Amino acid sequence: MRITTAPILLTTALFTLAPLSAQVRKLHTRDLTRLSQVQVADYLKRSDIIFIPVGAVETNGIMPSDRDYVSPLGVSIAMAEELDALYMPGLIWSYPGTTMIAQATVNITPTQGIAFLRSLADSLLRQGFRRQVYISWGRAPRRSPSAPWSANSSMRSTCRCSTSTWTRSCRA
Repeated sequence: MRITTAPILLTTALFTLAPLSAQVRKLHTRDLTRLSQVQVADYLKRSDIIFIPVGAVETNGIMPSDRDYVSPLGVSIAMAEELDALYMPGLIWSYPGTTMIAQATVNITPTQGIAFLRSLADSLLRQGFRRQVYISWGRAPRRSPSAPWSANSSMRSTCRCSTSTWTRSCRA
């Protein structure tokens, strides 16, 4: 009799515990692009912060061409962990300034960059990210990524966007 009731008890236990596995999985990363829709929607119920690293791909002599992007990405990852936020990778471009002539440089004009950042900021705002922090790392007087919302008064009233730029002199 015990042999026949064991499978029934096991089946009952599995069906009882099954709803627990259907719940939203804990965040395994802070990278927006690696989370499921369910995880992002669940995150937006408790917070609305996202970090967006922006950097140039430009010649840096013998150093890697993505150096001005990797630094803000690292800051974004660390800040997202510290503040229970998300970060968005992949904005590996910006206006390179004086290094446009080098073969390792990707040139996006300021007009193209501002248009893209404005579209990105609007899209993130529509999805629920009301606090957007754009992180850049480079030399002044490179154009600030804050331009998408500085020219858009309706966005300023609905979205808290900010920018942080560290220069090489601040890193020392």
